Amino acid sequence: MKRNFLLIPFFIFVVTILFFGGRYWFIKDTFKQPYKVAGMVVEEAHQDKRQSVHVITEEEWREHTENSVYKIIRQPLDWEEFKEYIQTCEKQKFSSLLYSDGKADYKVAKSKYKGTYNEVNIECIDYAAESNDVLEVNYITLLLEKINGDWKVVGQSRNDGISGYYHDSGHALDAARNFINAIKHKNEEQLLALIKSSNLYSRYDLSYVSKMIEGFEQTFDLPSLEVELNDRPANSIDGQFEFVLHDDGEEDHEGINVFLIRYEGNGDIYYNHPYIRYFPFAEEMVTKYVDLIVTKNVEELGQFIKPMDGGPERVAEDRIASYQKYFGNVDLAVRHEKGFVFTVENEKGKEHQIEVVFSDGLMTIDDKFSN
Repeated sequence: MKRNFLLIPFFIFVVTILFFGGRYWFIKDTFKQPYKVAGMVVEEAHQDKRQSVHVITEEEWREHTENSVYKIIRQPLDWEEFKEYIQTCEKQKFSSLLYSDGKADYKVAKSKYKGTYNEVNIECIDYAAESNDVLEVNYITLLLEKINGDWKVVGQSRNDGISGYYHDSGHALDAARNFINAIKHKNEEQLLALIKSSNLYSRYDLSYVSKMIEGFEQTFDLPSLEVELNDRPANSIDGQFEFVLHDDGEEDHEGINVFLIRYEGNGDIYYNHPYIRYFPFAEEMVTKYVDLIVTKNVEELGQFIKPMDGGPERVAEDRIASYQKYFGNVDLAVRHEKGFVFTVENEKGKEHQIEVVFSDGLMTIDDKFSN
């Protein structure tokens, strides 16, 4: 009996290992699925198949169009032309076919494995015979979506063609490390010079840069902060490279650990991370939001919220009423917690938490009082 009792902790340990190990491989495998499909399409083209079972027909596309995120940039994948592109590239002595197999850092895979769409570049790189320098890069971008549980190629991007600029991962990683090192050393002047090369950040000054550093410092352990390339292909046609940030701390940083670099047409670098693009404006936005509620400025609050459903003034009135019911008719203060989370509180210590959310250059406030 005692022997059986001692086996229980061991059994629990084994089950735990199997559970988390199984989840790890499930996430990694799920993340790779669209890349596997793209690879199978390339192999079908290489084998000169009459058609691919992984590419939807135009009839299927017409049924799917309204639900597709690619309906604006998509064009049909001409199977015969695609086969010629693949076969020609593979036959040429000084050309290489390159595309991602979906291998990625676990944290990145975990943050993206539930996605329902993806893009995979199929690159044909021509090299000089003697120097091995890159002469030209042609590419086709396969657009993939998860339809009825299966990944399918729905078409190709309209922007496919020849790359005028060629960027390698080594230089991109150097640029990313240079930026992160400036964050670690809180070098505001250097950071300002780096980000102002992009027109998107032309209005930034040192006060915005200070906020950027504050965001990184609150989330990451700066002394141990490192950046690694997530893209497995050695080069990027569209000039964009994705990196993952990690430190020696115990936190996962899921959702905030992806750092992007994109090379502009003139060679300038655009750096993208929530703490660069959104965080400098978050506290100011929340303070303005709460002030409009306290002053009961219905008209301006309505425009601030910009509701998708219902009239702006009605939604603003409901929001003001919710705050007044919870806090009473008193002044409110805003306290920054961490990242994009803020606490609204009154002088009696009553609190309510809100969060700034963002996507595609837009910011709004997630407030449970809006439900």
